Amino acid sequence: MEYEELKERLKRIEFNKTEPETLIQLIDSAQRKGEKVQGELKKLRNLTEKIIETLNQKDYFKLNKNVIENKVVAIGIDGSNQLVGGIGGKWYCFWSVAMIIFKDGINSIPGVQVSAGIEEIDEQKNPNVMLEAEIGMLTAESKAILNWGSRGIESFVFIDGPIVDPPFSFHSDREYIKYRCRALKECIKNSIVIGCVKKVRDRFFIDIMKEDYGIKEVENFPTDQHLMLFLFKKLRQRNLVGSLYTPWFDLSKLDLAPYKEYKKEGIYVVTFFYEKEINSNILRIDVPFDFQPSENIALVELKIGKIINALDQWTYPGQDPLPILLAHEKCNIRKGAAEILYEEILTKSKSLDPLEQLITSKMR
Repeated sequence: MEYEELKERLKRIEFNKTEPETLIQLIDSAQRKGEKVQGELKKLRNLTEKIIETLNQKDYFKLNKNVIENKVVAIGIDGSNQLVGGIGGKWYCFWSVAMIIFKDGINSIPGVQVSAGIEEIDEQKNPNVMLEAEIGMLTAESKAILNWGSRGIESFVFIDGPIVDPPFSFHSDREYIKYRCRALKECIKNSIVIGCVKKVRDRFFIDIMKEDYGIKEVENFPTDQHLMLFLFKKLRQRNLVGSLYTPWFDLSKLDLAPYKEYKKEGIYVVTFFYEKEINSNILRIDVPFDFQPSENIALVELKIGKIINALDQWTYPGQDPLPILLAHEKCNIRKGAAEILYEEILTKSKSLDPLEQLITSKMR
């Protein structure tokens, strides 16, 4: 039985084991919520046409029909982590970072480099254990970026996630930001780094369209991702052929942490939305530069053109760019695997003392 089929069956088992009195009320509530969502979607669909007409008058959307195939080096980098434990405030973070290396274009056999480990997190010292686990993984990811950059090989480096990650402040951000910016600076000396963001919760483009284009209707969309999903799919109904993307925007212009902190370290980030074809995921693409983008727009445009071509070349229909797709699969730590490894930690910690055995059993 396939993994996804097993997950679906487990969901059904858990659904059927829920008490009927609870289910009846939850099903009724779900139906009412569904009707509300349907109404909201209809409203957004109606607004989409008006927004597109305004943007088209300004030649906002761009289309790329010609893909130039190049035998370039391409790298995919992604990280994964799982938290297990918590008894007595002691957690174990299982982390992994994978780097996929295509040395001679998309038809070459990829090489794989993986780093993995287990970190202990004390909840008393670090109450936000989930964030601490994330920071540990991202530090390892930044190390992989620095490692590749130090080799001085010209390449495209695809990162699964945003360039500024995490896109919010945390208690030890100064040390982490300095290290990540150092890694990015080293990497972009010879390579073009491409951050591929699949889950977008920001409203950068909504604010831009409202303030710079006077389109107030965009305020009705919860996030940039919602807005772009409606806009791109509506545009595709006009039988557009080729990859579709928006103009880039300099995030470093925003007075927002940690973007302004990256700027202090000499890293400027521009961003745009991209879709390979109608059945592809819409991605927000983040690109780091070591100079103020407004000071050399021609160079930024040149690199964005190369990135669009690279995305077109390395993205199969209905998939994410191949390097990050493979990196994600190689680094992925599943919950069950982490739980088994946690059991192994506890098994190795067993002693002959009955009291200690009882304590260990309660930690499971």
